[in-house]
Amino acid sequence: MKKILVILFSIFSLTSYSQILEPVSWEFSQKQITEDIVELKFQANIEDHWKLYSQFISSDGPTPTYFDFEQSNFYQKVGTTKESESIQSFDPVWEISLNYFENKATFKQQIKILKKDPFSVKGVIDYIACDSVQCFFPLFLPEFDFNIKLRKDFANEK
Repeated sequence: MKKILVILFSIFSLTSYSQILEPVSWEFSQKQITEDIVELKFQANIEDHWKLYSQFISSDGPTPTYFDFEQSNFYQKVGTTKESESIQSFDPVWEISLNYFENKATFKQQIKILKKDPFSVKGVIDYIACDSVQCFFPLFLPEFDFNIKLRKDFANEK
């Protein structure tokens, strides 16, 4: 019952304050690791007193952070999306132990380049952020768009 009240209050809060409330902002960067591997970096900047939940949480809790990549013939993901160290503790809002981030979280995904032509890696981030009384569900999921162009001189730097 408490979860339903939190969700209803959050929806009301979003309707009332949707232009003001944005507890998580995102920054994107990329780094070429090898001649055909690029690491994509997603950094979440989290406002004070807010929590961004991990990718790895129980189905009894909030929506886990999820990176949805558009399919492409230009690359393939290498492994899973890695995340910085999270905090694990009992969450009074959800009444279970959860993994979450405060202040900052970093997520990294490596991709293997399949074609040498420049291309984009696009997608959206699905997440939820909560403070002690409300939760924020983004009305529009944040989009990412990495423009990938391999450096031909990369091999010469070693």
